[in-house]
Amino acid sequence: MPQAQKEYGYTPIKITVIFTAFVTLYIGLTVTYFDIKKQELLQVMPASKLIGSVPSEQQEQETDPAKPFQPSSAQAQISSDETIESLEVSEKVKKSKDLIPWNLLLVNQDNHIADNFNPKLTTLYNGLKVDSRAIGQLKALLKDAHNAGYPVKVCSAYRSAGKQRELYEDKISRLMEQGFDRSQAENEAAKEVAPPKTSEHSLGLAVDIVSIKYQTLDEEQGDRPEMKWVKEHCADYGFILRYPPNKSNITHVIYEPWHFRYVGINAAREIMERGITLEEYLQENFEF
Repeated sequence: MPQAQKEYGYTPIKITVIFTAFVTLYIGLTVTYFDIKKQELLQVMPASKLIGSVPSEQQEQETDPAKPFQPSSAQAQISSDETIESLEVSEKVKKSKDLIPWNLLLVNQDNHIADNFNPKLTTLYNGLKVDSRAIGQLKALLKDAHNAGYPVKVCSAYRSAGKQRELYEDKISRLMEQGFDRSQAENEAAKEVAPPKTSEHSLGLAVDIVSIKYQTLDEEQGDRPEMKWVKEHCADYGFILRYPPNKSNITHVIYEPWHFRYVGINAAREIMERGITLEEYLQENFEF
């Protein structure tokens, strides 16, 4: 062993020195590596996120619930553009008609109410009944109309299928007395009185509203100041004029300035602002 140390020159002391040098070099390289990474991290991290830094105005707004965040104009523009783009995309994609919510259910001559349909109803002050989910908005509409100086009342609301059949048959009888045969009378009657299972009144979401000063169900109703107010403001309460003028080719119902239907505020505002019908609105948003 002493001879090997002499031949190669590797004494225990030299081996220790060489090992220590390697360890020192390794530690130095490691420290340098982490210093570089730290500097890179500091360059990309916002100053407001560093521990001990002074919070920016935006950070204070985000953390202080009493001080609402005010986005910059650039942020607002990005948010606005993203919202518009999202809306444009969603408008191009129609949903299945099976996903139509309760407030947009379509009832007409082609879409009948199911036999087991049984809405939860709440009674109005005059004994008439309305879907419990819409009655709050209806009461607010009636109250605000009265406070604005335009008193109106609900003269008809929910009707059972039996009641609707009674009204329909009565209309047919009166037309037949005028000379129509049964088939003709049924077709004419359906323009004014919906056949059973095709009336929105059986949903509990439709109401006939009239001026207290004039309660006849005719086109003159729409000329009354009270009804003009209701038509102008009904969308703010989630209601639409269901059968507007010049839309009978779509609704298959004559102009009824007294017939209002609850569809929800968002849908109501779009329908009334654009002057379209519920049928048109649903055709644009759902697959039929």
